[in-house]
Amino acid sequence: MLAVHELRKKFAETTALDGVSFEVRPHEVVGLIGENGAGKSTLLKMLVGLAQPDSGHIEMRGERIKMRGIAQAGAAGIGMVFQEQSLIPNLTVAENILLGAEGDGVKAGLYRWNELRTRAQVQLDKIGSKIDVNAITEDLSFADRQMVEVAKVLATEERSHAEPVVLLDEPTSVLDRDEAEVLFAQIERLRTRASVVFVSHRLDEVLRVSDRVYVLRNGQTVAECTPDEVDEAKLRSLMIGRDMEGSHYNEERQQPAGEDVRFSVRGLTIRNACKGIDFDVHAGEVLGIAGVQGSGREEMCRAIFGALPYKAKAMTLDGKPFRPGSPRDAIGAHIGYVPAERRREGMVGTMSVAENISLPHIEAVSAGPILLRGKEKSVAEKWIERLRIRTGSPATPWARCRAAISRRRCSPAG
Repeated sequence: MLAVHELRKKFAETTALDGVSFEVRPHEVVGLIGENGAGKSTLLKMLVGLAQPDSGHIEMRGERIKMRGIAQAGAAGIGMVFQEQSLIPNLTVAENILLGAEGDGVKAGLYRWNELRTRAQVQLDKIGSKIDVNAITEDLSFADRQMVEVAKVLATEERSHAEPVVLLDEPTSVLDRDEAEVLFAQIERLRTRASVVFVSHRLDEVLRVSDRVYVLRNGQTVAECTPDEVDEAKLRSLMIGRDMEGSHYNEERQQPAGEDVRFSVRGLTIRNACKGIDFDVHAGEVLGIAGVQGSGREEMCRAIFGALPYKAKAMTLDGKPFRPGSPRDAIGAHIGYVPAERRREGMVGTMSVAENISLPHIEAVSAGPILLRGKEKSVAEKWIERLRIRTGSPATPWARCRAAISRRRCSPAG
């Protein structure tokens, strides 16, 4: 169905792809794994025409093609479900599914709503989804929006008049277990009418859904294997280029949590989300908060960060009353927050890597109203090295290296 031959790509001094090759067969799910910066995102962008290779070529059904954009990729039968989603929130589900490919759904510049809804429903029926085509997209859960993305990609089948290749970029990254199970069922349904490329950092999921797995490292294809040939430990060692002993955690360096309570919450209530929440976080402790979508877990974090209105009987930080009225208050108290949808809420795409790193604590890189660019660059370089962010320079626009930077869970702000 799809073949990639010796693709190479450099961004300034950074080599993103260095001779990547792989193939996808009909009705097959191919896993694609690699560390941050291995080249996965660059490769997917080339397959849908958002980036052009310096050398090498792509074949679709045996014919060499050049992708010049999303529309051309869709016409060839390649569609992508983006990790951070590409839907327009204030449009209906039907409009999003057929955006740019309305066909008979538009005549003389006017929507023929019945036709549009009927055609959109056909795409949802392909994956057995019960989502209302008239629903406003921003009112849906993340999991449902993911299903709309899949239906949107399947609409390429009508344009290309052939079975499509669907690229799934980290589709389960912010889904809970139940939502992920729904997606896995849809992948099984999807493979009866399409071929799938499944990209994920969750190796157990890759082994579960894939027929074959390709491993990328430093922009190269270093392995091709089947799930019955490898386990998670073997895949991890192929990704990093060496064997790993034990787990990610160093048991010898672990210490028990202290008795001192660093953060305490009593009676936290958020309208339409949660009521009467109590918990303590001790010094050196990692506290897990679990719950299904809509349980209030995300709203609770937003409230503590000052991004949602709340009521609480008491909230203390290091024994002192803590009442954040805004994210600025939380950051000032050394509380950081990594939102689930990082592209929409955690970064500013038009700003550089350095600007995004310094934004939460701008006073540390400024003198009064004057921004000290040299200081900003110095701080950014420290964190780029510490967190191994793959970027040409601190001045690189965040959108150019978002795949690497968005997963780094630490910054001077928390």
